[in-house]
Amino acid sequence: TADLHAYDLYLRAQAISVLVKDTVEWASVMEQKVSLLNEAVNRDPKFVLAYCALAKAYDRLYQAKDITPVEKRNIDYRALAEAALEKARRVAPDFGPVHLALADHFVLANNDAEQGRVEIDLARQTMPNSAALETSAGAIAGRQGRWDDSVRSAERAVALEPRSTEKLFFLANTYRFMRRYDRFDGVMVRLLG
Repeated sequence: TADLHAYDLYLRAQAISVLVKDTVEWASVMEQKVSLLNEAVNRDPKFVLAYCALAKAYDRLYQAKDITPVEKRNIDYRALAEAALEKARRVAPDFGPVHLALADHFVLANNDAEQGRVEIDLARQTMPNSAALETSAGAIAGRQGRWDDSVRSAERAVALEPRSTEKLFFLANTYRFMRRYDRFDGVMVRLLG
């Protein structure tokens, strides 16, 4: 985007941590992200990255609809995510982050890991060094029971963003699911240290 204020709103939304303990706080955090991202795309209707982030935020709210406040349970977050993705596709159909957002959507909203994997492969063509892509690829591989691929992707995500608590937490959980408790303990010590 050429709109610096829209970019600032996008960056503020991206800086909000989703690693919170309380479900009410989590819903509030996601609503803050949605508000900032909506403001960003209202300022610049061609801001593809903001549409992608908005779709992911809506997908997370859709996935957690049972813990959202009662007055917001009738909101169709899945349809809102699909609308944001459609706008992103219209602006930049072959852009890697659009394929990544589609992959996340297929998994989170449609429970379609195979289509998510297809979109990850398309995204990887233009995003070879993306920690976010590797995290999504690892999550999809784990859903499909491809645990060696899952841990490889999680390790690559941490190598690309070694200070990211979200990436470290994902790697630790991947080790835990694989029952590699010694490696889980090592990552948790790193996280807590």
